[in-house]
Amino acid sequence: MSTENTPIVASPLSSAAPRLRLSRGGHRALPGVNTPSQSDLLRSDDPRWVFAMRARLVLDRGIESNESIARLVEQGVSMGLNNMQIRAIIGIIEQANQRGGFDLIAHDEILRLPEVENESSNALSERARWITFGALFAWALLIAGLMQIIA
Repeated sequence: MSTENTPIVASPLSSAAPRLRLSRGGHRALPGVNTPSQSDLLRSDDPRWVFAMRARLVLDRGIESNESIARLVEQGVSMGLNNMQIRAIIGIIEQANQRGGFDLIAHDEILRLPEVENESSNALSERARWITFGALFAWALLIAGLMQIIA
């Protein structure tokens, strides 16, 4: 008897546990990742977006010299990006150019990069608060002095 033509009998799969369990305990199986959602958009003032557009202009010209890349890196650092983010954005733009231009894939990849922490803007606002406080205090002293003279 040949076993080649014998039909295989399918049996229903059954499991002792009704649900598939990926991990034990209450902790998350995967760490949180900065993944963009459909509603996330890059703001026009987002340093990642601004740098990506500047990098796109430089890379679209086709003249990639060490000097132009160095200037591009300096611009990125001045925007608060670190070297890893700068290299990642340049790589994203190069891959997008190979696909035919900037597209939604590149947009999503830029969104996945960590946001820039603006420590300098916090320092500036703190400085502005102290300057405003000092100006108001001087104005109050001036008014108090004038009140003494008038009275």
